[in-house]
Amino acid sequence: MNPTSLLKALAALTIALGAGAAAQAQVGMAHWPVQARPVTLIYPTQAVSRPQSFGPFTIDVALNAAPLDQRQRLIVISHGTGGSAIADHALAAALALVVSNSAWQPA
Repeated sequence: MNPTSLLKALAALTIALGAGAAAQAQVGMAHWPVQARPVTLIYPTQAVSRPQSFGPFTIDVALNAAPLDQRQRLIVISHGTGGSAIADHALAAALALVVSNSAWQPA
């Protein structure tokens, strides 16, 4: 296989894998008060995400949707005391989709 054909095959595989990941899960978001402090959960869901506005920010998310019905890894991100969970949404959403689409066997 020549280098051009190999690059085309890799590009097609990357697109196919990306399309499959998007079809498998969307990103859900819920807010829970924990001891009078807000906690934002970002998680994989089958619900359809839609653009939602939070102040000057618009993010694509399924608000208060049911999480996927399977065990998932837990990733904790803290934005500190002066930040907002919305600023870290892109990172949290990407991680939620990665863990939902990776092969994982519970211990």
